[in-house]
Amino acid sequence: HTLNQFLAQPPEMVVDDFYAQPQPMGRPGSYGEFDPQKDYDERWQKAYNWAQCPSPESVINLAEGKTKKAGDLKVGDVVHTQHEKTMEWGDHPVTYVEIIPDQKRLQLQFIDEENVLTDFVCSFSHKFHVDKKGWTEVQNMEIGDVVSGKKLQKSEEGEKGEVVKITVDEAHTYISDNMLSHNK
Repeated sequence: HTLNQFLAQPPEMVVDDFYAQPQPMGRPGSYGEFDPQKDYDERWQKAYNWAQCPSPESVINLAEGKTKKAGDLKVGDVVHTQHEKTMEWGDHPVTYVEIIPDQKRLQLQFIDEENVLTDFVCSFSHKFHVDKKGWTEVQNMEIGDVVSGKKLQKSEEGEKGEVVKITVDEAHTYISDNMLSHNK
């Protein structure tokens, strides 16, 4: 299923996970009574539970030393990044970009060795490559964790807002605000 097919299902159906086949909803005590907007909202949230996304303002490193805000990325843009497993540097094409509205977001603050602060806003499930821990969702990071030479010094729930779902071919990573991020 594509995401649009998933979201367009009749309210009588739900999906246990994004790739599963729809099953009858069968809510105890309410079978046959549906609030289409509520059911749509629930499916929407469930579909995006898997999204590890930065805010549209996050700066993404492209090939040839260029950068672009995540919200301005297009399919076909080429990012300069490290491979998710081998950590080898390379240039890889963006294969999917979608701005996702009204998401719960975390607001993080990092500091580097020169005391330069970096504010970063993202979905709770956004993954960074954390020193000595590997790939870690931001909601599970601890104060003091280090990402690409920057130490996390603050993490708090931010306002709901847009995030950008980005998929990068082969590497499955991208550099956002100079920190190694995972796309799934």
